[in-house]
Amino acid sequence: MIVASLAVISITVLLLFLHQQRGEAAHMRGQGASLVRRLSRIPFEQFVPGSGMAGTLTVLQRTRSISALAYLAMMDGQGRPVEEITGAGMVVPSAPLPADPTTWSAIASCCCPATAEM
Repeated sequence: MIVASLAVISITVLLLFLHQQRGEAAHMRGQGASLVRRLSRIPFEQFVPGSGMAGTLTVLQRTRSISALAYLAMMDGQGRPVEEITGAGMVVPSAPLPADPTTWSAIASCCCPATAEM
């Protein structure tokens, strides 16, 4: 009886943890999509830092308003990086820019090659 009760409690805690984890992941994806929509409304010229000035993304990173940020990269139309910011210990993956502009702000997954050094 005690073992069955402990099993039910363990399963309940596990399910609660998984639900909370999924909710947090959905919240972070929503925040990221909202950030991309807002940044897309800023004129491109404001992203290019002038002499002695910090770029828009650098200012955004320094405000610490995005604690769960992995990376954010602003690319030009040819796929060259204009400005990049990353979270602690993160690297912007070197993936080619998709040809279709409607997919530029999509969530993408990429894997490190097996020979990549960390």
